[in-house]
Amino acid sequence: MLFSLIKLIALLFMPFTRSQTIISPIQTLWPGGVIPFEIDPVIRSDPSRYYAVDNALLELQRRTCLRFQPHTSEMDFVYFTDAGVEPCWNFQRKIGGRQNVNIGMRCVPQLNPNSPTPPARMFSDCDFQIINQMYSCTGFPTTNIPNCNSVTVAPGSICGSACNYGGALTPLYRMYNSQFTLNDHFYTTSLQERNTFTTRGFNSEGTTGYMASTGIDQSCTCLLPLYRLYNSLVTNHFYTTKQTEMQTAQSTLGYTFEKIEGYCTKEPACGAYVPLYRFYSPFNSDHLYTTDGVEATMYRSQLLGYTDEGIECYLWQYQTPALGCSQ
Repeated sequence: MLFSLIKLIALLFMPFTRSQTIISPIQTLWPGGVIPFEIDPVIRSDPSRYYAVDNALLELQRRTCLRFQPHTSEMDFVYFTDAGVEPCWNFQRKIGGRQNVNIGMRCVPQLNPNSPTPPARMFSDCDFQIINQMYSCTGFPTTNIPNCNSVTVAPGSICGSACNYGGALTPLYRMYNSQFTLNDHFYTTSLQERNTFTTRGFNSEGTTGYMASTGIDQSCTCLLPLYRLYNSLVTNHFYTTKQTEMQTAQSTLGYTFEKIEGYCTKEPACGAYVPLYRFYSPFNSDHLYTTDGVEATMYRSQLLGYTDEGIECYLWQYQTPALGCSQ
C-alpha cells in the first residue's frame, strides 16, 4: 500500500518525461554493410582515444565486410561519442537518424599513438564471427566459437560482455512490514522464504528485478555478491556488496551475516542495466532498495525521512539476460 501511494504522489509532482530505453529498438542491417560515421570533436581532441577508435574501425574493416565512410548527407549515420552507461559499440544494426555509439572511457582502452607496442585488440574473435554471420560476409577467416551469441563489450570494461550471463537468474522479491516495532523492508530470492515472511506480517511488494545465481561466469566478469545482514535490536535487514561495509556492520553495528542473497553487476553490462538504488532512514532504522526510478525520486526528496546512499549495483530487468539489451 505504501509503495503504491509513494508512486502515486511522485507521479503527481514529477514533470512528464518520455521513457528511455538502454538501446533503441533494432530495425535493420546497414545496406551493403556501409556505415556513414562521425566522431565527436571531444573524442577527436583526445589523441589516445581517437587513436584507439581509428584502430578499432581499421580492424573491423580488415576482419569483416563492414565499411565505414565519413558522413556527408546521409539521413542515417552513427555518431561515436561518450554515451555514459549505455552499452559499448552499439553500431551493428541501423536504428535510424543519428545513432549515438558509446565509446566512452569504459569502452576504449587508453592508447599511446607514439608507442611502438601494437594497439590492444578492441574486439574479440566472437565479435567478428557474429558480424560476419549477421552480414553474410564472404572471403574472411571463419571461426566456429560455441556460445557466441552477443557482441562483447570492448576491453576497458571490467564486465566482459554487454548482454551475456551464462547462469540462471532469479527474482528478487521485496516485502515490507509497516508495524511500528518492525518497520522493515526485506528482500529475498527464495520463494519459500517469501512465503514464510508473509505469515510474519510482511506484505509482498512484488519483485525488484532479477539476480544472478552464481558469481563465477565466463561471460560476465564483474559480478558482486549482495550480502544480507540483520540487526535484531533495531529490526533492520541490511544489504551491501561491499565486504568492508559488511565487516564493519558486524563488528561495530550489531549486525549478523545471514547469507549471500545473489549476485549483481558492478557496472551496467551483461544484460543488467537496472540500478539498485539504496536509501536509509535513521528514524526507522530501515534500509530501502528500489529499481523504480519514480520511487527513487520520491525517496530522494527526503519527504519520507530517507537519505540517498547511491547505487548499490545493477540488476537484470528480465529473466533472460540478453533482453536487457534489446528492449
